[in-house]
Amino acid sequence: MPRTPYPLATLICAALATMTVLPSMPARAAPPTLCVATPVPTDSQDVACTLDPAMRGRPMHFVAQFGGSHDDTRIRLDATLDGEPLTCDDGSKTALFAEDGVVRLDCRFRVGPAPAGSAARLKVALTVHHAQYLSSSLDGDGEGAAQTRGEP
Repeated sequence: MPRTPYPLATLICAALATMTVLPSMPARAAPPTLCVATPVPTDSQDVACTLDPAMRGRPMHFVAQFGGSHDDTRIRLDATLDGEPLTCDDGSKTALFAEDGVVRLDCRFRVGPAPAGSAARLKVALTVHHAQYLSSSLDGDGEGAAQTRGEP
């Protein structure tokens, strides 16, 4: 494939074309969720998400992926919701040891009721030993995943 002499111009044109299509798309049933990852000492990450009030009462699914896992890798996921410890639903995977390759942890939960118009705050501490944080996402009841922004 021939290289374009102006790769930045191509990228800008693609972005503008996408922006002209987005307003014509139907709105999602629930507003997007904002998550921000913050590196902490070692390879660990803290992820903070603010869930729109419309997400209360819906099932949620947080997923974190890691690369370079091997025979002495240990990873743990600890979460709080609105400042209280969060117990993930059955079937969630909140810890692993000695798994090879690209691995993931996840937490399924439901955001309970709160005062009208109140956003929920999810905080996830990912404690990582001998692996690298790759990404995380938060999905609300099939509404699509909110990707985490921040430095991996």
